[in-house]
Amino acid sequence: MASGKSWLKGCGIGCGLMVILAIVGTIGGGVALFKPFKDAIRSREVLEETYGSQEDYRPPVDGVVPADRLETFIAVRTDLMEHCEGFEETFDQFRRMERLEDEGASGGEKFREILKTVGKAFGIAGKLGRLAVARNEVLSERGMGLGEYTYIYALAYFAWLGVDSEFEDFEDADVDVDMEDASPRVRRALRGMLRHQLEDVEASFHPDRDALAAELAAELERLDDDRDRYPWQGAVPARLADALAPYRGRLEAAFCPETAQFELAVHREGEGGLSIHSD
Repeated sequence: MASGKSWLKGCGIGCGLMVILAIVGTIGGGVALFKPFKDAIRSREVLEETYGSQEDYRPPVDGVVPADRLETFIAVRTDLMEHCEGFEETFDQFRRMERLEDEGASGGEKFREILKTVGKAFGIAGKLGRLAVARNEVLSERGMGLGEYTYIYALAYFAWLGVDSEFEDFEDADVDVDMEDASPRVRRALRGMLRHQLEDVEASFHPDRDALAAELAAELERLDDDRDRYPWQGAVPARLADALAPYRGRLEAAFCPETAQFELAVHREGEGGLSIHSD
């Protein structure tokens, strides 16, 4: 069994994830903890061979998600919901630990809960890696790239449904789990998608080309002024909302608050292969 410390940094809802995972201990323990992330990297690279990178995606000229692509997205989300319960159990344990501090629990009770919390925290690495592998493989099987998935996820959940969640910091002598909003890369990728869309609008013969171009230019200016926002957050155009409306119940049923901050992550090996960096 590995000894030492691991640092896992997550991010706020929907923003993907910033992870620096450093493992100090036995080689066997390090390999076991890194393997799920390495598998995630390989499965993403396979996905990108067919669909390009997350940043490459070009939304439809009018931004409206076609019905068949929404069906595919919901199918992907439904497949991934099997991972939700494991994350719920982990974060429930973290919250129990927080409550014990507030309630003045006895030393023995705290010690037992600390052991459970440490076990859950060390299990996060495997859960994160397996979630990413499953996402990449399900997307490949269903015929959707990570960029399109990201666009629909952000539009449906962050912008249209306005989902939100709370993430806390948890720390003890062995495990430091720091939850914070650390998703600039994902938001930057989404801004890039809108720029692709604007280019395509300007080059198109769409009857509403001028209006669409002006709308996109205004949204990009708003996003450049506030880099913490997601596209169309708080101001979803009616045509986009109308396309999503018939799927509201199914979209809500396929959303997991506990995994939302990890859903759009891209994993990479750090220098020398001794760390995993995801955002």
